[in-house]
Amino acid sequence: MRTAFLGLNGFRTSGKSTLAAILTERNEFVCLQFADALYAETAAAFGLSVPQFARFKAAGHDVPVRELSLARCINPEFRDVVLRIEFEGDSRPMDEILAQPRSYRRSLQLYGTDYRRAQDSLYWVKKLDEAVSRHPGRAIVIADVRYGDEWKYVENQGGVVGRIINPRVEREMRDKIAAGVPEATHSSEIEIIDWPADFTLINTDGAPEQMYEQFLDLAQERGWKLTGSDEPRRTRLANAA
Repeated sequence: MRTAFLGLNGFRTSGKSTLAAILTERNEFVCLQFADALYAETAAAFGLSVPQFARFKAAGHDVPVRELSLARCINPEFRDVVLRIEFEGDSRPMDEILAQPRSYRRSLQLYGTDYRRAQDSLYWVKKLDEAVSRHPGRAIVIADVRYGDEWKYVENQGGVVGRIINPRVEREMRDKIAAGVPEATHSSEIEIIDWPADFTLINTDGAPEQMYEQFLDLAQERGWKLTGSDEPRRTRLANAA
């Protein structure tokens, strides 16, 4: 039997974290994210703890807030990256630019991709690998596979990547991409969204149990065996053969 190693891909709010939470609760998977380190580092860039930073997610991913303005940023390298990408040629006074409220999602996108990945394309893969190494023998579900090197990392661990599709979110995001909305066309949303996944699950609004049932049906169809309650803290997803 081999230890499960699953990656989940899909547009934001499609249900990846929901499925990962169910697998964690019912089948004792360890849920990790490439973004775990990203949240911590981005929060620190603004002098915030992760719980303090998470308040802005709860208020709305794309709602600009003063606390995430560049005036509050204590990482000068990151601040310079944002100024170059988003404000080069802006004729407004620098104090006004720095005081402009910024959103939670845009802060994460720029920090994760335009700052850290620009320094090292495998930066977040290395961070996740460190976290994986702390859970030997455990089943792992990665809830946020967004880039090709992240997808390949899962496969290199002997794992598979599945796509979660919420029909409403799919329509809305495809429309935003077609319209050129910056948050929707960022590489973290579109780089691998059309890569052929190993499996696809449909997550209809308000029906996460149906998504989980699809996963169980898939495991049965492929001859996988899910165990959990009879093997505490050592849940496995294995080929029955």
